[in-house]
Amino acid sequence: MKKLSAFSLKSNGFTLIELMVVLALISLMSVVAIASFVKFNQSQTFQAGVNDFITALNFARASAASQVKPKTSALNCKASSSLSYYKVTINTVSSYSVVAVCGDGNVTVSTYSFPQNVQFSGGDVAKNIVFSILTGGATGANQVTISGYSQTKIVNVDVIGKITTQ
Repeated sequence: MKKLSAFSLKSNGFTLIELMVVLALISLMSVVAIASFVKFNQSQTFQAGVNDFITALNFARASAASQVKPKTSALNCKASSSLSYYKVTINTVSSYSVVAVCGDGNVTVSTYSFPQNVQFSGGDVAKNIVFSILTGGATGANQVTISGYSQTKIVNVDVIGKITTQ
């Protein structure tokens, strides 16, 4: 007859408690990872909106400096009219346009919208940032505040047209 000892009662698996502890740890790590990903995604969405606005400013500045008249399918500056300047107009808290001002009127080159939850401050609506032809410099110093997802950036355009963020 075999003798039973403490060594002969071996277990061939994990106990329920061990499995529950592992499951709880995996759940906790998943929650932390998802929260970090959401925060990272929001930060990147905000930064992309700011970068798109800066790109529109740079486009308006470069177009003004090179005196390129816009040629769109619907509207364009007539060959006989002169280009006065380019401007970036803040239409609403979440949209802005690049506009060429010619002797015969305004031509909206393109209109942009911010991603959801990214916007200009209310005081910036209807603001125009004007870039002179030839120099590409801005008329006066301009400052625009963009906020979203608990972040705020200030975009500065100085009189020589240099664009910086704070």
